[in-house]
Amino acid sequence: MTGRNIVLEDMHIVNVGGGTQSVLDVVGGGITLRNCVLEGGTSMCVWVSGEDSQLKAEQCRFFSRAGSGLHIVDGAAAELNGCRIDGNGKDGIYLSSGASLDANHAYLCSNVGCNIRVEDGASVDLYRCTMDDSQQQGVHVNGLGTSAHISACTICNNFASNIAVEAGASATLQGGKYCGSKNRKGLRLDGPDTFVMASNIYANNNKEGDVVLEGGARLELRDCDIDTLGASSLGRLVTLSS
Repeated sequence: MTGRNIVLEDMHIVNVGGGTQSVLDVVGGGITLRNCVLEGGTSMCVWVSGEDSQLKAEQCRFFSRAGSGLHIVDGAAAELNGCRIDGNGKDGIYLSSGASLDANHAYLCSNVGCNIRVEDGASVDLYRCTMDDSQQQGVHVNGLGTSAHISACTICNNFASNIAVEAGASATLQGGKYCGSKNRKGLRLDGPDTFVMASNIYANNNKEGDVVLEGGARLELRDCDIDTLGASSLGRLVTLSS
């Protein structure tokens, strides 16, 4: 779908034909969804691609049995408010190639991949979101130039790390809870150019460590409540208090 200022409201859109087509393609222009349900079949639910492409969604649900809920690439932008992304056969939300996401009060759960995967220079800004029960990471931020700002979120009970920041990516964490019993690590950092600054976060009850530094990653903590810290000989940890 291509166009400017397209608005879809109170719709249930389903891919009934199967095949590899997404339910909705946003390629050029802006589309707003309000109170919609988009249900994929054998492919991703929504594809957003290109620097001129923007998706805004309010109180919507995205799920696909075989693909990702949202696939945002090539400089495209998405804004989510009060949306649910669950039960997807791959990542809940996948971003790469300079794409960006601004999500507020979103709920992501039970996705086979990561709840949110961010790669290749993409960026996310997450506020008061809840993410749990993914089969991989809650949020995976990977690669130089890739970044995440995560504020007042609850990211718990994901099978792998609740948050993983790797290979030169960066993240800022302000407030929020990162806990759970079945996941391996609460917050995992890996790579010599990887940097995370965290303030007022709470992390506990993670099976393989609440915060783990590897491969020369750097972490700064300010006024955090963390049960266990683990750092390899190459990890760099600075703990600050106000």
